[in-house]
Amino acid sequence: ALADRIKVLLGGDPRKDKAVAFYWKVLPDLWNYAAHRVPEISDDVVRIDVAMKSGFNWEMGPFELWDAAGV
Repeated sequence: ALADRIKVLLGGDPRKDKAVAFYWKVLPDLWNYAAHRVPEISDDVVRIDVAMKSGFNWEMGPFELWDAAGV
């Protein structure tokens, strides 16, 4: 499952793996932005995830990614 792949990827060492370093640089900004848009877009994070998956063809929404990363 994608959630398992996310855990493995983000569990790597960012000092040794450029992909891990990239994701740990980008994803917190995505999560921060999504969290700050909650009251503006929807009070329900599940609806935001559904909208991102439907509208942008994402496999996981930002809050699902956040959860999968264990943050």
